Amino acid sequence: MRSIFLVPVMCSFSLALCLGCGGDDAAPDSGPGRADAGGDSAAGDAGDGGAVVDAAGPDDGGESCSTCIGESLRWGFMGGFTLYEDTSTISDCRQYTLVRVMSGTSGMMSCTNDVPCSGVDLITMGDVLNALAHPDVVAAFAAGTLYGRDNRAADGQVFSIVRGTTAGFLVGDPCDGDPSCLPIPPGVETLIVLL
Repeated sequence: MRSIFLVPVMCSFSLALCLGCGGDDAAPDSGPGRADAGGDSAAGDAGDGGAVVDAAGPDDGGESCSTCIGESLRWGFMGGFTLYEDTSTISDCRQYTLVRVMSGTSGMMSCTNDVPCSGVDLITMGDVLNALAHPDVVAAFAAGTLYGRDNRAADGQVFSIVRGTTAGFLVGDPCDGDPSCLPIPPGVETLIVLL
């Protein structure tokens, strides 16, 4: 199994890139709106007590990278009574940003890093683009619908994926034989696992 994360979670891509942002501990330090970037210079102030981390630097052995995302890609879980909401974005060619907003407060943290171009056991920009090009995923963006069951009314969550400013779709829980439910296509499921 290919991964770039230390703890197995559903959104491995998101956490993996942000672990790179903050070294071993991606939490901000006690400084005013700053976080330690594990030796790299920290950058920015997110406002509202948030922290911005920028861990710029070579992430793929200094190789050049010409693979770009094109339109931005944004994803994350929606709904449920959670302590925080994470939204991930790839934009500006291969810039990855994770924003965590704490529930019930104005506090937020963000982390920025570049998606790797190559590497052993890494999820790369090419992997993301290949998953986005799968016919199931192309059809899902065109349909703009919900796949699976929407259990948000019962403290459930759906996974939201948006490409550019308008095209997107939602993925809920597996249908489990519900005839009114639109099954999750295999290519869409692969994209969600990758992200």
